[in-house]
Amino acid sequence: MFVLRRALWIFALAACSALGCSACQDDVHKDIHGNIHVAVNRDDSFLAPAVAELERYGLAALPQIETALHSAKPDGRLRLVQVMARIDQTDTVPLLRHLGLFDADERVRKLAENTLLLWSAQTKRPTLTVASTKALEWLRESRGKGLGPMVRETR
Repeated sequence: MFVLRRALWIFALAACSALGCSACQDDVHKDIHGNIHVAVNRDDSFLAPAVAELERYGLAALPQIETALHSAKPDGRLRLVQVMARIDQTDTVPLLRHLGLFDADERVRKLAENTLLLWSAQTKRPTLTVASTKALEWLRESRGKGLGPMVRETR
């Protein structure tokens, strides 16, 4: 009887946790989305708090940042690269590498590459250093093969 009661209690606790987490996830998702919208579309007093919130969410914000990069205008993409630089995680390296080579806006390409350069020079986090260094090597090799942005945006 004690084992059954304990098993039911653990099941109930797990079920409540799962239900609670999904509700919290939805709020987090909406909050990240709202902050990305501000970062992409505004350049006023709302921008700094939105960027700080995205930095606080860290890697949890990365999938939505990646999605926003597809439709954001150049200034918005530039701000999203700045957000990724502040997130400061190895998982952002592939996105920065891609933007450093293929983004249509030269400012975005330069900021992505400069972020990788900065990370490759730091010594506190070896995995970030190695990933950034490899990404920079890939950028140089790809440019040497003639790869780069294929679309020119008009402003």
